[in-house]
Amino acid sequence: MSKKLSLRTAGLGLSLIACLTLTLAGCSNDSAEPQPTTSASKAGAAAFPKVTGGFGENPTISQPTGKAPTTLQTKDLVVGKGEKVTDITKSYSWNYEGVNWSNGKVFDSSFERGAPIPFALNQVIPGWTEGLKGIKVGGRRVLLIPADLAYGEAGSPPAIGPNEPLVFVVDLVGPAS
Repeated sequence: MSKKLSLRTAGLGLSLIACLTLTLAGCSNDSAEPQPTTSASKAGAAAFPKVTGGFGENPTISQPTGKAPTTLQTKDLVVGKGEKVTDITKSYSWNYEGVNWSNGKVFDSSFERGAPIPFALNQVIPGWTEGLKGIKVGGRRVLLIPADLAYGEAGSPPAIGPNEPLVFVVDLVGPAS
């Protein structure tokens, strides 16, 4: 009986290894194209609004729906191929558009002004500082920012009310000159 048990155990072990190998093989991505990434905590997760337009183009952001974000969420629409932002004190040129979660209205847009804005990530709201670390030059990222990482209870009148979650589409153009 011990031989039968050993063979059965060995057979189960080999089956488990085969299943794990197939599962892990299915997780690989041999595509040459970078894949969009998302960072979100399941608790406090909100649905990303639809965004159209490519890198460098003025984005169209659909009206956010559903539960507002209570945690910072990020989604790379375009993964850049250039320098990665690691130093929050270094100045970069950014293009962005921001909308209020509650009504979907644009409150600020460097795209509409026609020029990127230079700044370092230590000079902006915490949602940008945390949400844009690691983006690469040439990248486009969507940020869903809860109110406490945006302008909080004070808001930024008249465009941003108190406790307003925000949505931003941000392009990293390059190092500021």
